[in-house]
Amino acid sequence: MRRIGLVLEYVGTEYQGFQVQAGEAGAATDEAIGGPGPETARAAQSSGAGRAMGIGRTGRTVQGTVEAAIARITGEQCRITGAGRTDAGVHALGQVASFDTCSRIPGDRFAPALNTALPPDVRVLRSFQAPDGFNARYDAIAKVYRYIIVPSRIVGGARPGPEAQLDPGAQPGGAILAGRALLVRRPLDMQAMAQASGCLVGQHDFRAFASTGSSAKTSVRTIRRLEVGPIRFEILGLDAVAVEIEADGFLYKMVRTIVGALLGVGTGRADVGSVETLLASGDRSKGPATAPPDGLYLVRVIYPEPVATLVSGAM
Repeated sequence: MRRIGLVLEYVGTEYQGFQVQAGEAGAATDEAIGGPGPETARAAQSSGAGRAMGIGRTGRTVQGTVEAAIARITGEQCRITGAGRTDAGVHALGQVASFDTCSRIPGDRFAPALNTALPPDVRVLRSFQAPDGFNARYDAIAKVYRYIIVPSRIVGGARPGPEAQLDPGAQPGGAILAGRALLVRRPLDMQAMAQASGCLVGQHDFRAFASTGSSAKTSVRTIRRLEVGPIRFEILGLDAVAVEIEADGFLYKMVRTIVGALLGVGTGRADVGSVETLLASGDRSKGPATAPPDGLYLVRVIYPEPVATLVSGAM
């Protein structure tokens, strides 16, 4: 038995999140693999058994799709463990997963083999034979998420006003970026958003930025880096704003709630100090609406060596 690591890229638009759901066609089942394994049991214990098994939701998931592809090329029913359980509609540029197999396929050949059995919106970028005991979820020491926002324009200094609202359908790139970025029909003050975000860096209690349903034992997390900056879609001629956050862990919908708070500042609905006030309050009911999943990407999962090198492919 060997443990294999996968680095996955996927477009989450057509998926009900990463985590497999009960009864999903093609996915491995606990009965098929001899009951819940240690990793599945740990996941169920930490997040509630029903939610960990996907009970109560229907539809295709990334995990189920990858498990079906593994079964197709190996003949094995394998349960994979993902580093991050991305929600429905959330994308990934560098999700990491691990699974056990008796297959003789070399570790680095799983990527091309699986890609022949996967749909085009899920790709295996790299595969590798992982060290014994490697767990994609529990061995991660940090994750990086990026949220992409495409406003009508980016401003700096001057506060955008409600008169800048665009008519529906007037925003270029809407058809191309639908589901891949959040389209905001108003200008954004990127400078104000960056200023407001500074208070979130460091170790804090982020309970005001966690949606209900989180089963985390503590709401204290450490944000190592939070950057608000411009990016450009050259082919579309569009400027966008990226909010990138690196932390040792994230609460349920924490990134999307942070983005919701920063959007309030960027559009002029809230002042720069509102984010710090919300953080200090510890009260989610005082916070903004959670930003939609469209613009959210799991960019990278960070591990200690030697897995860091295996994941990056820098060998």
